[in-house]
Amino acid sequence: DNSSVSALGTDTSGNSNNFTVNNLSIATTSANVIQFDGNDYVQFDGPGTVSGDFTMEAFVKHTSTSPAQQRVIGANEQANGEYTMIRLSSGSYVSYVGDTNGYCNHSEAGVLPANQWHHVAVSRSGSTVSYYINGSRVSTDTFSNSFTWTKINLASGYNNELLTGNIYGGRVVIGQALY
Repeated sequence: DNSSVSALGTDTSGNSNNFTVNNLSIATTSANVIQFDGNDYVQFDGPGTVSGDFTMEAFVKHTSTSPAQQRVIGANEQANGEYTMIRLSSGSYVSYVGDTNGYCNHSEAGVLPANQWHHVAVSRSGSTVSYYINGSRVSTDTFSNSFTWTKINLASGYNNELLTGNIYGGRVVIGQALY
């Protein structure tokens, strides 16, 4: 348990995708699950300008519905108003894609009960933003603006929306809509 440790991780691929670990304990499972206790998160350097296709996704198993707002994965959410995120909201899926000139979002009530694994994703292909829950596209919107992502967060978001639960396979893919 590294509950009081903050550290910088270095990407060995040569792509400079470094990350910061804050108060994190890693679950000791063969599946490489990251376990969050509601007081920790992981933060990566962002890719900079995002002007085209992307995918943001994770498998999540939240173990508590408190606090009501819990972030799974997100980008930015800072004062510049450019953000993309997937959040749990009292068992509901909520996702936003936006910037200072506008945003699109989708909410799906009651579809993510606690203590079960769920796959959540948001993807943009061209100007079509698609929202996914457990492999099914549940909605689409149109949003083509470019934005700047300086940070990518797992299990943390604006206003202290920390996750209590597990994340597996959390990733952001720039330049490709995987779904």
